[in-house]
This record gives sequence, structure tokens and C-alpha cells, in this order.
Amino acid sequence: MMFETVGQAGIFLAMVYAGLAVGLLYDGARLARRLLAAGAVITGIVDLLFWLAAGVVVSVALALRGEDSVRLYALAGCASGAVLYLLGVSRALRAVGQAVARAYRRVEETPKWQAKLEKQRLRQQERREQKALAKGRREQEKKTRGVSKP
Repeated sequence: MMFETVGQAGIFLAMVYAGLAVGLLYDGARLARRLLAAGAVITGIVDLLFWLAAGVVVSVALALRGEDSVRLYALAGCASGAVLYLLGVSRALRAVGQAVARAYRRVEETPKWQAKLEKQRLRQQERREQKALAKGRREQEKKTRGVSKP
């Protein structure tokens, strides 16, 4: 009985790492679906590729540890790694990704924003000039009325 449990901790840890890798693959698949504006067909293809890659990662992790069968503790290790990734690293990566996307949109929209500000500035300048012209005409009319009355 003792000999059967000796390598379980190492296999569990290897599977935690495999689970972390599967979580990273999941984020990659999520990003691919978002970038491709995935419909039903593309989502299905991306999901199929994800599950194939996840199966390869888990199989390779088990093979590297010399394990010839999938045990419950190995699956628990893989699930633990995936959950750790999704609750920790994934959130941080998504926050960084969203910040980068916001910065990119700002940079991309800067010329539009500057053009909008320039247009507003020109409209304000036109209004000021029109008010000044109107004021000058009123003053001119007052002077011409005053001159023509005597």
C-alpha cells in the first residue's frame, strides 16, 4: 500500500501544472473567439482545437511522470490547476489585456478626438466672429440713425 502512494504527490503536482497550462489554453481560445468575432461554426472549431490541445497537455503531463493510467487524484490536480489559473492568473491577464485594449482604443481614437475638438473650436470662433459682426452692424446702424435725424 505504501508503494502506491509514494509518487502520487509528484503526479498531483505535475497535473496542477498541466491544469495551469489548460487554463492558459482556455484564455487563448477565449481570445481567439473574441478576435475572430466567432459565430457558431468558428466557436465550434476553436472549442474542438482547445479540447484537443488540452487532451495533449494532460496526456503529455501524465506520460512525463510515467503514469500509465488516469487516476482520480490526477484529475483533481488538473482541475485544481485550472481553477487556480482561472481565479488568479487569468483575472490578472484579462485586466492587463483590457487596459491594453482601452489604451489602444484611445490611441486609435486620438485623431478623431482631436478633429472633433478642432471642429468645436472653429465653430466657437465662427460664433464669436458672427457676434462681433452683428455688434458692429448694430453700432453702425445707431451711428447712421443718429446722423440722419438732424
